Amino acid sequence: MPGRRVLVVRHGERCDFSFNGQGDKNWYRRSVDSNGKYKPFDLNLPRNLPMRKGGMHTDTALTEIGYLQSKITGRAFRDYGVSIDYIYVSPALRCVQTAVGILKGMNNEKTKLNIEPGLFEWMQWCKSGRPMWMSTRELGAAGYPINSDYQPVMKDVDLNLDESLNTYYRRSHEVSKTILEKHPSGTILFVAHGASLDTLTRDDSGCTFRTGSCFCA
Repeated sequence: MPGRRVLVVRHGERCDFSFNGQGDKNWYRRSVDSNGKYKPFDLNLPRNLPMRKGGMHTDTALTEIGYLQSKITGRAFRDYGVSIDYIYVSPALRCVQTAVGILKGMNNEKTKLNIEPGLFEWMQWCKSGRPMWMSTRELGAAGYPINSDYQPVMKDVDLNLDESLNTYYRRSHEVSKTILEKHPSGTILFVAHGASLDTLTRDDSGCTFRTGSCFCA
């Protein structure tokens, strides 16, 4: 029987971590002029943003360097002969754009992105409320290769804002376990968050869940 390989990748550099804290506005508000037009104030901000409802106040995009990081990762996969059969992606825009960049670096125009809310980061990071993610329709309209037929393991409304760390580990494990059961062979790529490198693999590695956290989002 053919083997199975699992890869877990964190998203690239994000705009809010790079530019927030400069003045009293976040990067997105600072980039929108009085007419509502997006005008980046720094060369490392994306030249364009996808059209979406509600703006990007709680769902940041990648910086230009962040997108370059994702393409370089894709090139590394290509150069080392790694092919991707299935991609599962957190609904956060920074993760979607990272997955797109990886495919671009691999010259892969066939593999579609399966948007899985269960791969989103620990909900304790969402102190300002549930993020407003782009819908699969909006993502498709922006030109991202979305699998519109994918039925997620977990719906976004099922994510608990008061989620404990232990529950986050269990949620991550159950989502990855369900996905892997669908694919007994091939290479599966998860594109998610900093903590996902641990939460998606720790139980399968025979390790106990962590009890403290220094996770990056």
